[in-house]
Amino acid sequence: MKRDSLVQWAALGVCGACLTGAGFTAARIASAAGRYRLTYADRATDNDPPEVGLGIALGAFRGLFVNMLWIRANYLKEDGKFHEAMTLARAITALQPHFPQVWVFHAWNMAYNISVSSQSPAERWNWVNRGIDLLRGDGIFYNPREMPVYRELGWIFLHKISGYTDESNQYYKRALAGEWTEVLGEPPRLGIVMTEQNAADVRRYQASLGGRGSAWDMLEVSPGQEMDRHRASLVFVAWLGDIERAPRSIGALTRDDPGAAALVEAIRSATGPDLGLEFLMRYTKVRAYLDSPFAGTETDAFMGSKSAALRALMQDPAHAEAWPRVLACVRRRVLTEHYHMEPSRMIRYTRMFGPMDWRHAASHALYWSRMGVENALLSVDENNAEDYDFINNDRQVMHSIQELYRSGDIYFNYSYWSTPTFRLARAGATQTEAFYSAVPNPYFIDAYGDMMDDVRSRGGKFDNAKRIWSFYSAGYENFLQDVTRFYFRRGQRELAAKYQERLVTFPGINLNDRLKLLNVYSADLNSFIQAQFADGRYTSPHVAVSELEGSLQGAFIALLAGDDAVFRSSWDYARTYHAAYREQQIKITGPSGGVGRMEMFDRDFREQAGLRFANFISELDIADAEKLYDRAPNDLRQWAYQMLAFQFSNSTNAAVALAGRPFSQVFPEPQGMDEFRAYVKTLEARDLRLTPIEGG
Repeated sequence: MKRDSLVQWAALGVCGACLTGAGFTAARIASAAGRYRLTYADRATDNDPPEVGLGIALGAFRGLFVNMLWIRANYLKEDGKFHEAMTLARAITALQPHFPQVWVFHAWNMAYNISVSSQSPAERWNWVNRGIDLLRGDGIFYNPREMPVYRELGWIFLHKISGYTDESNQYYKRALAGEWTEVLGEPPRLGIVMTEQNAADVRRYQASLGGRGSAWDMLEVSPGQEMDRHRASLVFVAWLGDIERAPRSIGALTRDDPGAAALVEAIRSATGPDLGLEFLMRYTKVRAYLDSPFAGTETDAFMGSKSAALRALMQDPAHAEAWPRVLACVRRRVLTEHYHMEPSRMIRYTRMFGPMDWRHAASHALYWSRMGVENALLSVDENNAEDYDFINNDRQVMHSIQELYRSGDIYFNYSYWSTPTFRLARAGATQTEAFYSAVPNPYFIDAYGDMMDDVRSRGGKFDNAKRIWSFYSAGYENFLQDVTRFYFRRGQRELAAKYQERLVTFPGINLNDRLKLLNVYSADLNSFIQAQFADGRYTSPHVAVSELEGSLQGAFIALLAGDDAVFRSSWDYARTYHAAYREQQIKITGPSGGVGRMEMFDRDFREQAGLRFANFISELDIADAEKLYDRAPNDLRQWAYQMLAFQFSNSTNAAVALAGRPFSQVFPEPQGMDEFRAYVKTLEARDLRLTPIEGG
């Protein structure tokens, strides 16, 4: 009996110990589940896969069931059964909505695995977009402070769209540019100096602040000032400011604005009740038509009834003042409700980094990667700091800035992209052929170094300025080499020397390769540039864009200065480089839509150089434009003539700008324009036809 009692007491003690241990363990598990938000769904919806209902019904065994789903989904992915894996991933997201990795897995599967199994660029873009929408909507909604979700979203923009590893990347770039032309409208054009329009936009923005703006916001601006980084950013802040200040809903707008209320009612009668993304798409297409040479011709017959009614409203002077307010309100609504983006954050990042063009994928990569860092920082304290890895998000921000420098100045022909719509088209032409040019944007050069300093100021454990070798330093070294080479090709030797000096004197420079530091970085400028191509870097697409664009800009600047020798030297280098790159890198593959994976500029050097000259001259003030036009060879004049004629024929300040002289006196028609127009027609319209706007 005594022995039985001892056993019972011992068993009771063991049981008590187990219960005590279980209590402590349960508390830690609950704490971890709360910290990592590893909670399960408790109900299924009508659209959920059947696995969701089964998982909920299993109660305490749901965790085991979800593990089985993960294993099965991974096997399906490895077997190439991506659609079946996606179905299981949907079930896992429904059962574990607060687990970031399931959203990352699901988005990656769509953007990378399923997309490349599609046979056309448009199909691929659809799957890439679905991966983006999944993260941008539900993934971030359920995991607002989880960096992996933001990092994956930024990576898709930066690598899949802005990069060139996918054969259809050129289609993605055009698709994104077309989409964001519709969402935000055409961004401001930034020339060498501030234009009348730039200054007017900034002053209107400053007036809206009522004197409460910071010194940065109230920066003095006037036409003719040199356009530096701060003024360029302020122009873009003013552009976004109209959207940020707009009412948050159509109801709020119409309640206090009778003019806007009348226009909204007329729009709804013409096109339907919903003033959202579809309305912006239709508006942008009609606007492109009205700005085209075909407005008011017999081609109006190709316009559907809804678009024709909208065009009438756009041309009605009674609504002229209300249109900007209505558009700003609709754009704000689409940004916040459809894209889940904050206009105020877009403005803040523009102040921090530079004039971001939202038609460029790297702007979105920067936005989401930086947002992930900032939201995660809100949750970090001394107890959980080890749980957060900021390094990869920070690197994506820096790579995004680098990409915006490399290709952040965009020229995009929306009219040719927006098919099916009324447009001149080549027989069998596709949207892939719409003109898209992305060239270096020097306004982002100094933002890279600023971001690196910000990262190091937060004390990253994997990288700091005291290490012998640092990947941040290695990246900055490469960046400064690219910048030095760009300014050298542009003919701006003083700026090239400035950034070479910054490279040599950079305090955080890596010390592992002292030979390179002494013999390459510290060499004279010409030797430094020559050494850049010892490893065949001319085949890199980003180097190619920098070399070609820098050389062409250098040629045009030399021509403006009257230095024919430098013009000819830069021109010949650009033409030779263009031919060498085309020979090495332009490869056409099946699903690319007829555009090479690394085709970063036009295949025809004459067309590439001519279009760049036309854009360059259109950004100058009238005195410099006239001077450059007079000094240019006849073939470059031909490209510029049509753009200048369109620019001044549509400008309300044309008479003032031309000082009362006729256009034909300031910009006389070049010789051989009939032959040139025939040449352009062979590029744009062998078989002329007009196709109507889809859906009326």
